[in-house]
Amino acid sequence: MSIVGGSDTVLGTVVIHEVYPDGAAAVDGRLKPGDQVLEVNGVSLRGVSHEQAILLLRRTPAKVRLLVYRDVNLQLSLLDPTQIYNIFEMELTKKPGRGLGLSIVGRKNEPGVYVSEVVRGGAAEADGRLMQGDQILAVNGQDVTSSMQEDVAAKLKV
Repeated sequence: MSIVGGSDTVLGTVVIHEVYPDGAAAVDGRLKPGDQVLEVNGVSLRGVSHEQAILLLRRTPAKVRLLVYRDVNLQLSLLDPTQIYNIFEMELTKKPGRGLGLSIVGRKNEPGVYVSEVVRGGAAEADGRLMQGDQILAVNGQDVTSSMQEDVAAKLKV
């Protein structure tokens, strides 16, 4: 599974981002994307940074105990995604000889591309809204939600 958030992010808490199909969490079947991880083997994740949470999860024994919170109302919500998530459109202009000022990462063998870094001094940082962990939904009006990282990178370089 992968996580997003932490005390050093806008989310403020540690949240399951993805449950990998071949992982232990998928085999168990109870964890879902959006679940908030409160404790790992009795250790509270309150006030823990993203990196600290990753270290805690990586250092677990074969059998791990998680305390998880799931917002059932959010999961059952019929609201438009733009009312649940902060979806916004932005226009970035490349500086001569430079990129857009962001790095991207994709999921292993699956579509979906996310911002892995906002480069200091770049166009993305100057705009101020794009953050590490944001999913890129479209590039120049083209839906990229089911695209692989390489395809999105090529579109961003044009």
